[in-house]
Amino acid sequence: PGRRFVSREHAPELPPAVVRWMSSNGAALVLPVRRGATLYGALAVRAGHVHRAHASQGALLADHLALKFELHALYAETALRARELADQRVFLESVIESLPVGLAVVNHDLRVRHWNRVLAESSGIAAADAVGRGYFDELFPSLRNDETQSVIDALVRDPSRPVQRPSMPTPNREGYQDVTVAPFQNHRGAPEGV
Repeated sequence: PGRRFVSREHAPELPPAVVRWMSSNGAALVLPVRRGATLYGALAVRAGHVHRAHASQGALLADHLALKFELHALYAETALRARELADQRVFLESVIESLPVGLAVVNHDLRVRHWNRVLAESSGIAAADAVGRGYFDELFPSLRNDETQSVIDALVRDPSRPVQRPSMPTPNREGYQDVTVAPFQNHRGAPEGV
């Protein structure tokens, strides 16, 4: 198991089944294709006699092949995880779009990252026109007042707690709405937006 190669010279030390297999296949040299504890296969060399230098070169080739197999496995795993991540993203976007309430996600600079269907319908602003723009500076400058500043200040003081404000004016139409501003965190747990 620890050898870099097995040749006919090792026959007295080998299990009889390996010696029979080598003889029946005309293999003068068998090189395990392995990385660590993972055995990917074996490279069999058919020849009358193999010099030790050729066996060493063959062992390097087997190591190279094992590395290629390991990289292929890593690439396959990465592709699988990327597909799973894409599926999760589609699922979460579907959940956000199907909510019966308007939802805007803004980053720490108050630029819109997501704008759902209900908010587009109630505000009259399409998601494509809202994403990337400043929520107060570009979309709703009239809403930047003491009340909204108090929400921002509350989030700065404690970014882990949602802030609720009842009866805030509805943008771009008459009426009022109850607003909940909930912060979200990135994968490191740091506040990233609301």
